[in-house]
Amino acid sequence: MSPGRTGGPAAPLSVLVADDDAVFSEALVDLLTVDDRYLVVGVAATGAEVRRLCRDLRPALVLLDVRMPEGGAELARALVTSAHPPVVVAVSAQTGLRTVAAMVAGGARGYLAKGRLGATLPDALARVVAGDRVLDVPGAEEALRLAEGRSAPGT
Repeated sequence: MSPGRTGGPAAPLSVLVADDDAVFSEALVDLLTVDDRYLVVGVAATGAEVRRLCRDLRPALVLLDVRMPEGGAELARALVTSAHPPVVVAVSAQTGLRTVAAMVAGGARGYLAKGRLGATLPDALARVVAGDRVLDVPGAEEALRLAEGRSAPGT
């Protein structure tokens, strides 16, 4: 998040929410709308919509459902290698080791389990935007090693 031109408070970070579950998308929008660090600029339910909205709106951050139509690691990779790459944070109920590793290898800077979100979401996103990798899922360290092609200690 960059400071304003006058040195005042940081401008809100533009966010695209991408999830095929409309109720969940609405909950994410509600969580972010009350935090002045974020400005939700769009909501998408398919990978094609994500690509179009990213091209048109150039959000700084994309919250990307892993199992949405045309989503997943391939979409994350396409976003982070685009002309105006957003920071991608995967959001999913799927927390299996290989799924998390695939999303991280695809360029996601964070992976948040849907069941563990809530009031912590805005701060977790701020950490990701600041450069931290936030993997709030069981087995995060092992998934990171797998994504980076490293073996587990002692193997």
